[in-house]
Amino acid sequence: MKSVKILSCALLLTLCLLFTACSGKEEYQDSLSCRELTDLAQKKVAVAGGYTAYDENVLEYFFKGTDLPDDFSLIYSTTSADINEIGIFHAPNADDAKELCTICEDYLSEMQETQSAFIASYAPEELNKLKNATVVRYGNYVIYTILTPADGEEVLSLLRNRLKRT
Repeated sequence: MKSVKILSCALLLTLCLLFTACSGKEEYQDSLSCRELTDLAQKKVAVAGGYTAYDENVLEYFFKGTDLPDDFSLIYSTTSADINEIGIFHAPNADDAKELCTICEDYLSEMQETQSAFIASYAPEELNKLKNATVVRYGNYVIYTILTPADGEEVLSLLRNRLKRT
């Protein structure tokens, strides 16, 4: 009888752990600065010449004047022959983060439409980065990357792990 109770408790505990693990709903912290995150990202995918940060005017120009983020950091490769770009936005709430995702997707689509021919003419090896540009959302953070697929995966994995609550 005692072994049945122990077995039942073990089974119940296993089921609880399994349901928790399979819920798929990860939680992310909400207190890191976007600059701290782009600093991590640029160390992971260093480039010759380093990165330069866009200033606040870029929101007005490239992102349709959105006032949704309460923090952001956008960096691009300083060398013109390299099109690496990483953008991180923080929104004050989930609805604004969802809207920022759409804005970033629109930005990348527009870049693909308007810049592909130009990039193909001067740095065709960089075109793959633009074709594989990605937008993800981790909680209230929205991240876009214009990187090689391998570099993009590394950066997104790094940032996901850094933001994930443990």
